[in-house]
Amino acid sequence: MEAHGIESDAQTDLLLLVTMGEYSAAMEQYLNSTLGEAGIKRAARAVDAAVCTVHALLVDKLLPELEVLAFRLGELRGMSLTPKGRSLLGLHVRANFMLSYDILLLKSA
Repeated sequence: MEAHGIESDAQTDLLLLVTMGEYSAAMEQYLNSTLGEAGIKRAARAVDAAVCTVHALLVDKLLPELEVLAFRLGELRGMSLTPKGRSLLGLHVRANFMLSYDILLLKSA
């Protein structure tokens, strides 16, 4: 981008483009002059395909694991409510509840 007289951090601009879909005027000028309209459309399709693949992996692999983890944490929370569970396993009710809450937030996101 410096070759085009653009004073901008390319890494930050590219990260912003890929993660948020936003771009600076400098990045737009650079991409238009380097890739052209056809190249930008091809790159957009590739990014869209990558996002769909990541989404499918998260739904197919991560979500079932989070469900199992939430179930097991629920069992541990039940055990932490009994005096025997607290003394035998060293479980803390509040810590277990907070961890379960965080897992459920991940699952619902």
